[in-house]
Amino acid sequence: MNRNHTPQQANGGTPSATHHGQYHPRSFEPGLFVFLVILGIVGSIIGIQLLTTLGVTPNTSIIGALVAMILARVPMQLFQRFRSIHVQNLAQSAISTATFGAANGLLLPIAVPYLMGRPDLVLPMFIGVSLAMVLDGYLLYRMFDSKVFPAAAPWPPGVAVAEAIKAKGPFKTAIGELGFDEKGDITRPDYVLYTWKKGDDGKYTYFQNE
Repeated sequence: MNRNHTPQQANGGTPSATHHGQYHPRSFEPGLFVFLVILGIVGSIIGIQLLTTLGVTPNTSIIGALVAMILARVPMQLFQRFRSIHVQNLAQSAISTATFGAANGLLLPIAVPYLMGRPDLVLPMFIGVSLAMVLDGYLLYRMFDSKVFPAAAPWPPGVAVAEAIKAKGPFKTAIGELGFDEKGDITRPDYVLYTWKKGDDGKYTYFQNE
């Protein structure tokens, strides 16, 4: 990867690029980082709430992807980055990681000694699992798409979210079928153009453009 020819971003961050020269976002870009943190907090709350009430931890990755897709539809320059499938992938990864991490990685381990009547072990357990999560994140980052941790066999929920991100429609909605092009722009304009011109009767009026 040649960083010398990588274009600078409007937000001042340092972008990266794939081997095809396509812009690839970084998690620590200022605007994107804030968005991912907010998603992580929401995911943590969802995971803890459902684990303590229903005893299960949901897969929230599709929520993150959908939020990014919705923001991509906002007609403002600030939200243009969310049209990138890489940003949408970061969003689904962030919220899913936070959900499982907060519920299964942190809350569940410290709940076990507490329920067994050993509250004195809660703090040591919390410190231990927190360090383990940091190590786990580092190992996943370094070993992903390797022989130990191949990327060729993703789990079904991941495949489902990936297909949702890549899908362009058309989708059946309450206002009709909607589809999107390669840039993420809607393929069916939600407006009609009229032209003011003279009709066959010699009078000027509005005519809908074909």
